[in-house]
Formats: sequence, structure tokens, C-alpha cells
Amino acid sequence: MNKLVFVLVVLFSSCNQNATTLDSFQQPKTNPSDDKFIADFPKSYADFVAVYGWNEEKEEPSPLYDESEAHIARFYQIVEENPKYSSKIYDIAQNGRWQADVVNIFQMKALAYIKNHKDDFCTYLKNIKDTNKTKSIYYFLIDKPTATPNVIELSEKCSEENKKLLEAVIKEYKAKNTSSKTPSASSGNLSSFVPNDFVVLEKAMADYNADGHQDAILILSPVNENTISIEESEKTGKKRQLIILESTGNGHYILAVKNENIIPCLKCNAPADSYSDFKAKNNELQFTKISGYNSQVELITFIFKYEQSEWLLSRISTSEKSGNTTEKNVLTLIKKPKLVALDLANFATYQTGEIKDADGYTNLRQEKNATSKILEKINSGTRIQILDNSSDWWRIKNKEKTGYVHKSKISI
Repeated sequence: MNKLVFVLVVLFSSCNQNATTLDSFQQPKTNPSDDKFIADFPKSYADFVAVYGWNEEKEEPSPLYDESEAHIARFYQIVEENPKYSSKIYDIAQNGRWQADVVNIFQMKALAYIKNHKDDFCTYLKNIKDTNKTKSIYYFLIDKPTATPNVIELSEKCSEENKKLLEAVIKEYKAKNTSSKTPSASSGNLSSFVPNDFVVLEKAMADYNADGHQDAILILSPVNENTISIEESEKTGKKRQLIILESTGNGHYILAVKNENIIPCLKCNAPADSYSDFKAKNNELQFTKISGYNSQVELITFIFKYEQSEWLLSRISTSEKSGNTTEKNVLTLIKKPKLVALDLANFATYQTGEIKDADGYTNLRQEKNATSKILEKINSGTRIQILDNSSDWWRIKNKEKTGYVHKSKISI
């Protein structure tokens, strides 16, 4: 079934919307007016998931899954400029339940909007006569796979009745989610593997272990990643994550691999992102790390292959560009016995270096200057991880300590 026919079937059977208009969103040159865009945007949670979400039971995307983030961004931009459309946020929230990817993004933006437009939110609730509808909206806003977000302030401008209703929903929700029904950290549906305050940056579905089920490969990034410094990322653990999940069928998964040190961070190659080109197909996955920018760029592509129940580093492809000259190399690793220990779960893409100082040691400092507090002395010859080399003072990690060393004291 081609994509257009599939869109028509889904929209008429599940969404009862104008399929032709939504199909037009798939055309890059089409730019419907704000009024038309809002009119065609899903009118309920069920419609929203059917059009933009991921069908976990069928293990396949909904018709406009790939366009979802762009559509949601435009939707909220229009609502910010024209609050008269805000009722659609609350219409979609009714009877909603948290999911990874698209629903998570919509929910986070809904919370942000409501916090800045509490009067608007409370006016909408005031006009609802059915308390179950109000409760369902509250439930959607607090539904998370991990910690329940602090949303009590959302109702501070609402009626006493609605304030008490929110308190009751939170109490009921917490009681329910401390029971044995709470999914574990190692098994559950896709949504259960996305921590609070994280979003899915990349997602690929493939039957990499050839058992007849579509497995999932997720790359997660912290919400508002552009506001998180490298230092804060290390301290709080809000780092990009690579997660590989094996499907057991019926939308259920088990955790196979989790690595927080393999996907380069957003600011590790400032001003450009240091990560790109994620691909997954059958039993291979790859991504590229970028160093430098403008006329001096190095691209390192890591290719991992699933063999004998393990993800192992198969090949490294490098491409160096200096001015108008480009040099490419490919190193094959998987057939080298001494390198099979380079498994995906423990692999790190951080560059390493060696301390070299004529004094026999160098100082690891707390800040980027020669008068900053000394955290420890590192002996020459010590191998260290380089976390950030975008200035004269490089941020490095030595065992469990992180700090700064002048680049002249480090040999690559």
C-alpha cells in the first residue's frame, strides 16, 4: 500500500479528517495558511497518534511520523501568536497518555505553554462540565515514565474545584505508579525507556537479530540541550544516550545496550554539532563524529555490526578536509582478534591524549586559567580523555576527575 493510500485509510477510519489536506503537508513546497494548518491539525489524542505517532503494536510509524516535529513546532508557534487556537492543545490532551517521540514532544510543549498562559488554561477548564474530561487533561500533563513533573502551579489561577481535582489526580497517579505495574528499567514498551526530560533525537527500527521482530535503536538527548553546558552535562548525567532494545513482540522490549559516552554532545565541537549521519540497517548501525569546522574538518564514522549476539566495532571511516583537499581512509576492525573487545556497550568516542610536561607532571585545574584551583597533579605519560578542545584550555577527564589542562601539556 503506498503512502498516500495509507494516509487516506488511516485518516478516514481513525481520524475522520480531510486526508487530502494532511497529505499535502508531505509536499515540501506546500505551505498552507495558519488557519488552514490549524484546521487540519488533529482534533483529539487518538487522531494525533494515528497521524503522527508510532504504532507499537504493528511496529511501524504513522503516516506523518517523519514530519511530526516540524508540524508540532509550527502548531505551537501559531498558537503562541494566536492564542485563540489554544483550545486544540487541551482537546488533544484529553484522554492522552505519554509516549516516546512525538507525544513526549507535544506534552513538553503543552506544559511550557500552559505555564506561561495559566489564565487561558483555566478559562478552558472552567467551560468543561464533565469532571472526567478535566481529570483526563490533568492526567496527560503529569503522565511520565519516571518522576511525576511538578504541575501543581498550573491550576493556581483556576477555581478551587479544579485545584482540588488536580491534587486528587496527582495523588491517584502517584499511587498507581508506585505499584508493581510500573515498568522496570530493563523491560517495557518503547516509552518506558525514555527518561524524564529526554526526547528521542534519532530512531531506527530493524530486525537486527533476525528473530522476526522489529528491534529499536534510539538516540536520546536532553530536553533544551542547547542550554546545557558541557560541565553541567557531566555533573547531572544529562548526556546523549544510545539505547538498543530487542523486541519480544506485541510492543514489548528488553534493554540490550545502553551507552552514555558514545554519541558526541551538542557543544563538544562548538559552534557546530559534533554528531551527524545516524544510520541503521539490518545488523549494522553507524554514526559520524565531527571535529573542527569551516575549512578544517575531520569526519570519523563508526560502523558497528551485530555478530554472534554482540555489537562490535566493525569499521572506522575517516575523512579529513583541509581547504580544497579531502583525504579518506577506512580501517576494518571486526576481523582482528585483539580488537573484538570494542563492543558497543563500552565504547567511547571521546578523543584521548597523553600528558607531556617537562616537569614530570601537570596540574588539573578547576577553571580555564593558570591561577584556578588545582584539583590534582597528573603525571606525564598518563592517558586522559579529551572532552572539549575548542579553546586553549582543554577540558579533560582523568579517572573520576574532570577539569582543565592547557593544550600545550597534552600530546595526541
